[in-house]
Amino acid sequence: MNKKKAIVASLAAALILILAACSNSDGGLPILPDTFAEALKTLPNVESVEPIKEKSDFKGTVYKVYFKSQLDPADISKGTFRQKAYIGFAGYDKPNCLMTTGYSLSDYAALARYSENEAAFILQGNLIAVEHRYFGESVRTDKKRLDGADYWEYLNTKNAAEDLHAIVSALKTFFKGKWVAQGASKGGLTANLFSYYHPEDVDVTMPYVAPLCNAQADTRLFEFIYTEAGNKDSRYSGSAADYRELLTNIQIWLLEKRDQQYEEGKTFKEKYIELSTSASSEPIRPELADFYYEMSIGDFPMRVWQYKDVKDFADLKTFYNLPNDNDESTDSNGKRQSKKSFLLSEILDDSGGDTLLPYVFQSFCELGNYRLDFSYLRQAIAAKGSSATITIAPDQEMTVYQTEFSDAEKALFAKYTPAIHDNLINWINTTDEQVIMIYGNSDPWYSARIPDVERDNVHIFVHPANNHNSMIANFPEAQRNEMEALLRQYLY
Repeated sequence: MNKKKAIVASLAAALILILAACSNSDGGLPILPDTFAEALKTLPNVESVEPIKEKSDFKGTVYKVYFKSQLDPADISKGTFRQKAYIGFAGYDKPNCLMTTGYSLSDYAALARYSENEAAFILQGNLIAVEHRYFGESVRTDKKRLDGADYWEYLNTKNAAEDLHAIVSALKTFFKGKWVAQGASKGGLTANLFSYYHPEDVDVTMPYVAPLCNAQADTRLFEFIYTEAGNKDSRYSGSAADYRELLTNIQIWLLEKRDQQYEEGKTFKEKYIELSTSASSEPIRPELADFYYEMSIGDFPMRVWQYKDVKDFADLKTFYNLPNDNDESTDSNGKRQSKKSFLLSEILDDSGGDTLLPYVFQSFCELGNYRLDFSYLRQAIAAKGSSATITIAPDQEMTVYQTEFSDAEKALFAKYTPAIHDNLINWINTTDEQVIMIYGNSDPWYSARIPDVERDNVHIFVHPANNHNSMIANFPEAQRNEMEALLRQYLY
């Protein structure tokens, strides 16, 4: 830093302290919005600060901030990468609400009121959201994946926690309020891990629907999907078993249709491959057509129970019960389509393709994942005397999600241990922080949660009629009020 820049930075830092001292009782400051932007620019390793111009639910100005984060926090000689964050200013003495993502982060996700950043709106606090390393814009540029398996060298939970620690430590130079770490799904797991690695950084940890797998191929999720899903969900009024059977019947129907005529000389399988690769520059190789068709059918009930609702089950039932493939009906969104078109579209996977590869890599190296288990479907096929077949062998089910990785990358998966699982179980039994855990009772990931504990500082809330979409805002009023009261109690 040259002398002129050093003087400007010193003056700006002094201004921050003066303004913080002069803040009014509610933490707000009688200053222009760009004053905070200038304060952000003085933080260590900040590369750029720009206001978000899109419409935001957040009352104050939100800034997109790019930090220079260390590829290897234990060895700065390894270089840096550019990490994206969003910071919304409410007041220097307000609670600080850190949204820990597990994936990439868009402007919309950072700014929307009904997201896992909702504590910032409940508490009227500062909003801080950080994109996870190796996702979105927060990727290393010194090496590309195609350069070799060592591209993944610095993608681990400890380094991701250090990214957050560096950003939180910098912000604590002028944010003096308490901190909550919150995130949903893998972002919730990221929040738990951040609190495990850096308990000194947060006062409250609030994971939403956070999983904790016990193996590279956790069997509990598919057991839940085929035997328990929906049983305790008040929306299904005792019909959960019927819905589980409906999903199994649709799977069998799609397997039976695999090589039957769909349209324009294409089979169902060929039409599926065409639709699923229409937005991809590299179509699925013909020899893998059966593999991907079956994998999507196998995953179908997982995606339904994870995200779908009562109206979705009603649509599935309506279209499945149409007598003929070309018979039409209107779905709950007002779209009229044929039975074959609707049911085939339900197994199309729009989960992100290559954008999720870092997650899959992490799951096989450290985090664990669920096993794609066809055993229940095989039993149903046999019981019904169906002509459906499954070419994926039982011994392949453990590794089907590794298909997109090279042999050199797959060799890295041998290092997996259940250490993350064991460490977080120990953490929940020993941490002194306040922890608010949020789940949905129909969510397959609920079966792979951190085991429940009875401790005064651990508060567990299970939505009585929801799945992976569960959040404070959609809980019944009594539970919602209790969670909001806990946040205010522990963060003000």
